[in-house]
Amino acid sequence: MGRDKQIFVSHSQHDKDYRRAFLEVFGLAGIQAKCMEFEAIRSPAWNEIKNQISNSKAVFVLLGPNVLSSSHTKNWVAFEIGLACALGKHVWVFEQSSTKLDFPIPYLTDYMFNVNLEDR
Repeated sequence: MGRDKQIFVSHSQHDKDYRRAFLEVFGLAGIQAKCMEFEAIRSPAWNEIKNQISNSKAVFVLLGPNVLSSSHTKNWVAFEIGLACALGKHVWVFEQSSTKLDFPIPYLTDYMFNVNLEDR
């Protein structure tokens, strides 16, 4: 699939409802979302993530309530954002107003605050 039809999604695997809402929209638009935690990844994992970000039009960072739940998740999300920066990809950050996370993101190209899933 060409990079015009793929978006890499960076998020916590525990924010299932938040991720699901985006996947529904992507499906309706004919866009493939790459969510790496549910796929079998060859070792080293960072290399496959780099390939998938390279093949994506942009990276969508879903700042749901569980992104800060573990240092593991925080590190991978930061790594994915850093790769996107190095590869010159657009980074869209989506944050729910109810979440109010203290998670610095030095590189982003677009920011959407107050994403409300209750209105779906």
